Amino acid sequence: MVMKRLIIIMFCLCAYQFRCAAQINLVPNSSFEILDTCPFIQNQIYFAHGWNSLDSTTDWHGNCKADYYNTCSNNLSPTNNACSHIQPKTGNADIATSLYTFYSPLNTDGRDYTRIKLHATLIINKSYCGKFYVHLLPNSYYAINKIGAYLDDGQLDTNNNSCLTPLDFVNAQIIDNNVLSDSSNWAKIESAFVANGTESFITLGCFKNHFNMQAVPFNTINNFCFDGGAAYLMDDVSIIDISTPAFAGTDALITNGDSVYLGRPNEIGPECRWWANGAVVDSNLGFWAKPTQPTQYVLEQKICGNVKYDTVFVNISGHDGIAPSLSGRHGVGLIPNPNKGNFTIKTSYENTDNVTYEIYTIDGKLLCNDKLKLNEGIANLNLNLAVGIYNVKIIGTSEITNHKLIITK
Repeated sequence: MVMKRLIIIMFCLCAYQFRCAAQINLVPNSSFEILDTCPFIQNQIYFAHGWNSLDSTTDWHGNCKADYYNTCSNNLSPTNNACSHIQPKTGNADIATSLYTFYSPLNTDGRDYTRIKLHATLIINKSYCGKFYVHLLPNSYYAINKIGAYLDDGQLDTNNNSCLTPLDFVNAQIIDNNVLSDSSNWAKIESAFVANGTESFITLGCFKNHFNMQAVPFNTINNFCFDGGAAYLMDDVSIIDISTPAFAGTDALITNGDSVYLGRPNEIGPECRWWANGAVVDSNLGFWAKPTQPTQYVLEQKICGNVKYDTVFVNISGHDGIAPSLSGRHGVGLIPNPNKGNFTIKTSYENTDNVTYEIYTIDGKLLCNDKLKLNEGIANLNLNLAVGIYNVKIIGTSEITNHKLIITK
């Protein structure tokens, strides 16, 4: 019976960790890395697994398809093709698409739209963060605004035999109102939105007609690609539940010289920073850590401006490392942590002991210091601190302990 209960407990712990670390980006093949076939001519977006153009019909313009660039190709590598010599935002692949072309003789707009089915349908009334990156091609005739993404149930289609119809009847949930004219750097397009519960596809493009957007001439001389339109690269597409918690992993004990994986499996999505000993040590969702001494790691995760934190402690076998939540011979701890500036310092010091605290920014700047007013080993603090990570030093009569303090909204 005892063994059975132990197995059940271990199963529950594993299931909890799996749930916390499960995939969070709902966009499959979000950086176009997975391919069915290596591209060899233009308009082969459908070789990027799961992705395709929006049109269900065929036309003279390659069915309004984006170009697929992948390092597997000799002539359509991201840095070696007729139109682009730019590194992908991440990985070895991206796509190039004409988001706007104005055909003056016909007085019509030309558009490419690219879409994929999500891993799961969005949940009604839940808030999500949509994000992707674009890069204006140096030989683009135009730079434009109103680049965005529209999520629906898969019914959206141009339903015609040409690329000359902007889908201006839809309201894109993700949109950037700025003219994106930087041809040297990737630009982030990001918006938060509330789902109606039917969204299962995402479509990338420009959903405004010629009269409701800005098209600024950019390169009017060497614009030999994409029919003289607004040509952009796209990469790193994500749809993520804004309420997703930060997950740094579980506390670990390793032998000296060994490594341990912290955080989630890496994927496109949240913007992360990992801190250790006052310095940033990584910027991925997860990474392999190899500390040489007992170390607390702090994960800062940002999703559409919503910042969350989590911590994990890695101890080294043979060291006397103690998790900073309760450290030192006097059992100093910060409760709760994270907090909004109101927290308790709990110790085993006597009320008459001379104990002080110092609070530093993550880069070592002293913000404040004072004597702890202890009452049965407890001191309550109410500090006006900005959201972020701080180092707290507790200086007692016989020891000094250091702690990470996380301030949230």
